[in-house]
Amino acid sequence: MNFNIIKSSLFILLLGVINSAMAKAPKHVILFMIDGLHWQAPEKVNMPNYKALIEQGTYIEKSYVLLPHHPTIGDYSEFNSCSFPNPVLHSGTVFIKPENKLLQETLPANLTTAFVVNTAAYRSVSRGFDTSIMNGKLSDAQVVENAINIFDQQQPSFMRVHLQSPGELGRSVNSATPEQDFYENVFGKGSPYVEGIEKCG
Repeated sequence: MNFNIIKSSLFILLLGVINSAMAKAPKHVILFMIDGLHWQAPEKVNMPNYKALIEQGTYIEKSYVLLPHHPTIGDYSEFNSCSFPNPVLHSGTVFIKPENKLLQETLPANLTTAFVVNTAAYRSVSRGFDTSIMNGKLSDAQVVENAINIFDQQQPSFMRVHLQSPGELGRSVNSATPEQDFYENVFGKGSPYVEGIEKCG
């Protein structure tokens, strides 16, 4: 299996405080994302926390998104610091323009929002969040720790928590050589991708 042809899944977990009949809107929505998550990862690797969260929220197993290309020249690069799927996710349209309102900017002013990620790459989609932590020095575990602290202190109505490391580790599989067990197999023995995913899950 070549990582180049893997369709990355977008893991979206919406956690809400809802009644048993699910008649009320959730008080809190958490968009929890693991960068580069393969859609088969939950069944192939050890992810107990992830699976426990699935039981509490809404799990999207597969998501087909725009190619995660990040142009560095042209109009797009002038107002976007990240790849195509991110502004589309936040603005709800593929017609990306600087004046588009992002999801967090459309919420009522009395609702608190937060964004925690371990890279500065998403700064262009972070506008409008009341609290934003984008620190490439954080581990995925530290991202989660910061998110929990923010949630406990601020009780945000909408929060995006994004773990960046697995995507970077997955790309490293491309440089594997034939004698390595994870050559052309992102789930192969010793794969740095698997190690990264299990730390997140």
